[in-house]
Amino acid sequence: MQIVEREEFSKLTEILMPTARGNSVFLNLYGDKGTGKSFSLDVVKEFLEQSGYTVVRGFPSDEMGGAIRTAVEGTPLESLIVENPFELKSMLLIDKNGLLLTEKKYVGALDGDIVGSMLQAVQNFIGDTFTSMGGELKSMKKENFDVLSYKENTISIYSVKDVGSFVVLFQGDAPKNFEVKMKSVVDSILKDYRDKITNWDGYEIEGLLDYFKPIESFSKKSEELSVQQKSFRMTEQFFKGLEDKAESLKIAFLIDDADLGDELSLRIFGNMPNVCKENVVTVLASKDNMEIEGYNSLKLDNLDYEKTKEFVNFFFALRKPPEDVIKHIYSSTNGNALLLRENMDFLVGEKFDFW
Repeated sequence: MQIVEREEFSKLTEILMPTARGNSVFLNLYGDKGTGKSFSLDVVKEFLEQSGYTVVRGFPSDEMGGAIRTAVEGTPLESLIVENPFELKSMLLIDKNGLLLTEKKYVGALDGDIVGSMLQAVQNFIGDTFTSMGGELKSMKKENFDVLSYKENTISIYSVKDVGSFVVLFQGDAPKNFEVKMKSVVDSILKDYRDKITNWDGYEIEGLLDYFKPIESFSKKSEELSVQQKSFRMTEQFFKGLEDKAESLKIAFLIDDADLGDELSLRIFGNMPNVCKENVVTVLASKDNMEIEGYNSLKLDNLDYEKTKEFVNFFFALRKPPEDVIKHIYSSTNGNALLLRENMDFLVGEKFDFW
């Protein structure tokens, strides 16, 4: 319940009005502790829920991905969580005889020469390599694709008869349109290098790695990820899914103490104005102005003397305190809404109306 009318809340309503037209709104709500940030988020939550938004409210943590997972549990957004972010291990181009033409390796990659030399008997190779560690090998074939997986490892192979194969080794879930991208890479390579690959003389073919970039764009992993970075990757994948989801679902994120979040994940929130143009609202509450491009900024201040007086009189409507008492309360709290409320709860609870 709003006890006194505050100019900031009028501005807050004004900032949120574009949501009625389906426009996205991004706001950094900031101010010292006790100035009403959490209460303001309550106001925003009620406003947006009445407008049909799915509201996710939470606090940041060292693992922002974990915080998001907890916050959206049981909501229509739960399906957007990517539990196993895509991580490249290596990409290889193999000729028709199973010889390695070129490769791009990442942390934890299998040796490219071994993969290449054994590719003609790929099922046996994968079985010998992975099942020796214990577990079940899964395989799937679709048109020109062979997909083999073991535990968290997946090998996707796109083959062209009498030419060769493009092989991608990765962990996690394959991104959307992954196979389309693989085929596009192969088509581009064959357009420029079919003859050289078909009649390979054993010498290096320069420029082939440049064609791998569309796949590399799915995963920029080049070193072991820290806990924060893994959290960032999950958060990144989650927000990428918002672009499509926002067309059918109004979504709002209300984050308390956002300035305590890890830098990597907050970059994702900072990028949202560039990605989500419709039906998405993000309100970050923080102590200081985070000055994020694309975000409105609204500062919450302590109440002035007249608002403090109105606040105090609300609690003692039947027997209003004298001016000197109100001045003392204002002096001791500096108009801080949280301190004022704690003082009033104490005075009312103790029936402390000696005046």
